[in-house]
Amino acid sequence: MVGGMPSGPHESVVEASADPDVQRWLLERQGVALPEYHHARPAPTEARKLTPRTFRSDGVTIYCDPANKPLTATVREVQHAFEPNKLWMWKIYAAHLQEQEKGVVVFLLVYCPDPQVADRYRRRFEQERRAGCSLTLQPYFYSSADIPWVASVEEAKANPALALLSVVCHGQEEGVEKLFEAMISALPSLGAEKRYRYHEIILAGLPEPLREIWEDQMSTRAEPRYLSKLFNEIDARARAEGEAEGEARGEARGEARGEARGEVKGRAGALMMVLRARGLAVSDSARARIMGCADPAVLDAWIARAATTAVIRDVDDVLRAEGA
Repeated sequence: MVGGMPSGPHESVVEASADPDVQRWLLERQGVALPEYHHARPAPTEARKLTPRTFRSDGVTIYCDPANKPLTATVREVQHAFEPNKLWMWKIYAAHLQEQEKGVVVFLLVYCPDPQVADRYRRRFEQERRAGCSLTLQPYFYSSADIPWVASVEEAKANPALALLSVVCHGQEEGVEKLFEAMISALPSLGAEKRYRYHEIILAGLPEPLREIWEDQMSTRAEPRYLSKLFNEIDARARAEGEAEGEARGEARGEARGEARGEVKGRAGALMMVLRARGLAVSDSARARIMGCADPAVLDAWIARAATTAVIRDVDDVLRAEGA
């Protein structure tokens, strides 16, 4: 899944492993070295057959040279239980991607939260190879046991993407809250939207009691005006815009009015940013309603709803009447 709110532990791992450097790290741990590349980009996850049926992997990344020519690629899957049909479906994913990208080498990365599931798949693929199967596949399996506990602030700051994967992969284990301090310390090094995205992925991957602990630590450490430092930064920007507009008017009354307008504008911008981060389409009418709202309390309520509601079908779920 690319974009949108992760629905739980499955999608949170897919999102947390989307960072190309994390995928490279996972492959290096299994003795596979990717070629030198300039950049990486996500790719469509669908694999279509001639018959009207589409197969969809969890994630695809293409590693490219400076001219955007594909060099190699990865397919990502999260597998919670053993399903025999994956033995051939994964071959479809890899073969389709290789055909689409003109024969580049494709690596299949499969995360199995249960190490026993990973071991069972390894044995089945090994049986295929020993039997002389013409169409064999070499998946690279990993489980939470293969992901380090990134509890060091220094390590988390040096590699925030790995710290995120660590929290998500160990999210169902006892003591995972020990990783929160390191992860929160690494967040300021990220851009505002990326920081919010990390926050969202972690919330999706944690059980309910640990979500509360995570949010409490975020609130205590970041001292946000809203929900996270993202909103604090936008609020500060809104105040600066308001002050600048007031100064331009050159009068105390105009300054106060300009500051108020700037704060409202900043809140509206914060809401639009959260909606984009969650992959929600904003219609022209919804955009007009948001940008035309002059009540900070209503905007604050919309922001909180957009940021904390686990499942949002569309923007109308966010813009419910709020006493205005």
